[in-house]
Amino acid sequence: MLIIRPEQLEIFKPVADAQFAERVAAYLRRKQADTVVRLANGATLVSRLSDETLMKMVRLGIERARLYDFTWESSITSFILLMFKVAPNFDRHPLIARALKDARFAPDERIEKIWERVTARNWEAAREDYDASAWQLKPEER
Repeated sequence: MLIIRPEQLEIFKPVADAQFAERVAAYLRRKQADTVVRLANGATLVSRLSDETLMKMVRLGIERARLYDFTWESSITSFILLMFKVAPNFDRHPLIARALKDARFAPDERIEKIWERVTARNWEAAREDYDASAWQLKPEER
């Protein structure tokens, strides 16, 4: 019987993470091409982002989603999609942050439960509080 130790699995993690980020970026290009994102140097469409910039944004989203202990690709992708559709800092809204940290639910269930707890008004408030600097991009990156 073949036994793989945890430290051996860790070797594959960067490759798996890179492939996941590429799949998310491809999804955004395919399904969210007309989504407007605001950057430090102005608004643009997802379709107009350079591959390098889009990948930086996706990797940032993955890192941020993992701060909430999301492990499922579907949960992480949903989080990233909200960053693009609502605001890169949507999770700073008090009610949204509370829902994302709600210990009554397993971390990966929280992103699904968010729709039951957050109202249209809350989502609009998060949109209005859009902070382009939350993308952590340099002004020349686009």
